[in-house]
Amino acid sequence: MEQLFKALRMYDNDFTDFSPFSFMEPCVGNGNIANATLRYFNFSLHRPDSVNTFVDIVDRGYPETIVQDFMTFKAERKYQLIVTNPPYSIALDFVKKCLEHLEHRGYLAMFLKIQFWDNN
Repeated sequence: MEQLFKALRMYDNDFTDFSPFSFMEPCVGNGNIANATLRYFNFSLHRPDSVNTFVDIVDRGYPETIVQDFMTFKAERKYQLIVTNPPYSIALDFVKKCLEHLEHRGYLAMFLKIQFWDNN
């Protein structure tokens, strides 16, 4: 995860000063991506006014997980940062759904198979 965020900082000047206070992981699982993202953005995502949302279709024990199918999830807000490893079989639908929950000028990072780009 740290390499991902370092690459974004090299590619996008706006990301250099990016300090999100709203983060969503819609396939949180056991929390590997969520924990790495929270560690990387330690200052901003642990502020009292930060909003972190974790969703998964199955309760895998990650704290504060909303157990619901993300494809039917209705968030009360939009997020500055969404990072996830979606189900590959519905990756395009997942990307579209994530974009609905992303703030203008927010960042979406998806871990996808390389074949995703060939098929879409």
